[in-house]
Amino acid sequence: MLVSAIAQYDAINSRNNALMSMMQTSNEMINTVGNLHSFSGEQNLGFWHRLDNQFALDMITDSLRYKIALLQEKMFKKIHSSEIENSKNSLNYLA
Repeated sequence: MLVSAIAQYDAINSRNNALMSMMQTSNEMINTVGNLHSFSGEQNLGFWHRLDNQFALDMITDSLRYKIALLQEKMFKKIHSSEIENSKNSLNYLA
């Protein structure tokens, strides 16, 4: 029962880390757009294309990590609740 609870909390931690990473990527994108005057002499569109692809890939990766962690959290919550139900049905005479 303890293992499923720890796994559930680890999934919650992974989900929060993915959200934080998405926020950092978004903040980095906003800062890059805000500093366009620094790159005003840049005529090479390949630079902007690579930057756009990098941000898009980071956001997609973080989104996937979030979704996986959310599903893990739901799965471990279900396992944990079933373990609690099973432990209610059995008596423990060790106390």
